[in-house]
Amino acid sequence: MSATAPVQSEELYSPEHLADPHPLWRRMMHDHPIFFDEISRTWIVTRYADVAEVFRDHETYANGPYERSTGVVFGRTILQMGGIEHVQQRSIVAPEFVGRRLEAFAPAIGRAIDALIARFGSAQPLDLVAWFTTWLPINVIVDMLGFDLTGREDVFHRWYSEMMDGLAPRAELRAKGIAAHEEVCTFVDPQIAQRRACSGPDLLTRLVEAEAGGRSLTDDEIKSFVSLMLVAGGETTDKAIANLWWNLLRVPEALAEVTADPALLDAAFTETMRRDGPVLYEARDVTRDVEWYGTTVPAGSVVRACLGSANSDETVFDDPRTFTLHRSDLHLGKELRNGGPYPNDLAGHLGFGLGKHFCLGYELARAEAVLGSQRLLETLPNVRPAGELPPLVMIRSFRAAQTLPVTYG
Repeated sequence: MSATAPVQSEELYSPEHLADPHPLWRRMMHDHPIFFDEISRTWIVTRYADVAEVFRDHETYANGPYERSTGVVFGRTILQMGGIEHVQQRSIVAPEFVGRRLEAFAPAIGRAIDALIARFGSAQPLDLVAWFTTWLPINVIVDMLGFDLTGREDVFHRWYSEMMDGLAPRAELRAKGIAAHEEVCTFVDPQIAQRRACSGPDLLTRLVEAEAGGRSLTDDEIKSFVSLMLVAGGETTDKAIANLWWNLLRVPEALAEVTADPALLDAAFTETMRRDGPVLYEARDVTRDVEWYGTTVPAGSVVRACLGSANSDETVFDDPRTFTLHRSDLHLGKELRNGGPYPNDLAGHLGFGLGKHFCLGYELARAEAVLGSQRLLETLPNVRPAGELPPLVMIRSFRAAQTLPVTYG
């Protein structure tokens, strides 16, 4: 590729980049694979192999940024832990979100899907974001935990939204986020006491009773984990499902394929997480001096791994901006925690991270997206965009569909 003009930090915040970040990311991948953003004072890596390296080398690239965001809002969680502390807590909670233990919560996913679809009525056009994707993940989590959602839907969504907003380093938003977490704690406290007195089949009981290596969660850890579930499980899954439908509506051939064969929704979800995964960046603290392409990144710096560009690295994925259900260079279906044996075999998308901090809820997110989409296809025959499809919108480190008006029948 021929040399291009040097990248300027201001370009990362320009309207053109916010509208479509990929042209600038492509320049960065080719000409500036390690780039210092003068505005955020962070180093950005954009290539697939480099982003994977940041995720895998958790000793050099530590999760300190979470201590300064989620840790401030709802206390210490597995996101910011390292070493044996992380191993112990992940060993306690991770088994509840995979395999047969997660399968036991399939009825909760089905109930949440059916309850939302029942509210559609005959509304047309129907905004899939406002009526479905925004609500589904939180409603599923609340049901899994064994909480009564009746009359409280708006409350749980307010808590989730305010805690999410509180992760931004703005004093007024932080205060609201912390206050929302305190309200969550007030609600969850008696629920924990009830589960300790009398077990139930719900996820909160499992969190209360779970242990690994002779250690179990304290009440404060459980409450922080509940808030983490609402924020991490709500925001990313909501946006992933919205982006899945944005791609299907944008590519009629793909929509026709999944309509004829809903089993292809697994491939559609994987390809969406590659092409348009909702999380664009993950930040890490650099614990020692490291060299990237002849440039020294000093200890104490912050590196931002750009998932959005890495998943469109043309040295890994052929024609990366094309959405296809039959990609031969992507591991389709269940995610690979280590990204696959890159570069000698199929690569996995990086939308859920890699390695030790790989997303706990990846199977739950896939189940909600696939099962929810199957029901939408059954409920909305001949579904199609109601007018011009709105573009994806970049807000902070996320990029997602904000509205998806459709018509059907």
